[in-house]
Amino acid sequence: VVDLSDASKLNAQADIKIKAAADATTTATKYKDAVLAASANLATEDKAKLEFLAAAAISGETVKKVVVTISADTEADACTTSFTKMGLTSDDGACTATAARRRNLLAASYSTTVLLNPAKVDTAAATEAIAKIKADSTVTGVTATDASPMTEIEAIPNIDASPVATFKASPNPPASA
Repeated sequence: VVDLSDASKLNAQADIKIKAAADATTTATKYKDAVLAASANLATEDKAKLEFLAAAAISGETVKKVVVTISADTEADACTTSFTKMGLTSDDGACTATAARRRNLLAASYSTTVLLNPAKVDTAAATEAIAKIKADSTVTGVTATDASPMTEIEAIPNIDASPVATFKASPNPPASA
C-alpha cells in the first residue's frame, strides 16, 4: 500500500507503472513486427489492415466494424462506394467486399465489411459516418459494431497463426482487446 500523503512515494509508484506500460508496449510491438514478418504473402491491403488492427490492439482500442449491402459493378467499386457514402476515404480503414447476389446482368449486390482505423477516425467521426450511410436509401442492411482487433487479425486470409497467437498472449492489451 502506497502512502498517499507522501508525494515522492506516489511519484515513484507512478514511474514504475509508466515503465511497465512502456515495456509491455515495446514487447507487444516486437510481437506485432514478428506477425508482419511471418506474413509476407499477405495482400498489400491486408498488410495495411494488419498494421492498424495491431496498433489498435496494442493501445487497447476496439475498431468500428460496419457491414452494408451495396450495389456496385466490382468488389473494388463496392468498397470505394461504401467509404464515399460514409464521407470517408479508403485511407480511413479497410474494406472487404463479397458478392451477395446478382440484380441483373450489369449490376451486382455486394456485402461490404469496413473496419475503421481508430487512429484516423475517432468515435464522433465514426458515429457521423455510420449515420450518413444508414441515411442513404441505396444502401441496405447497415450494421455497426465494436470489433476486437485480435479477432479481426485472426480472420485475415493467409495470416500466420503462430506469431498471431504469440502477439495475442503478449503482456499488453491485445489478449483482452
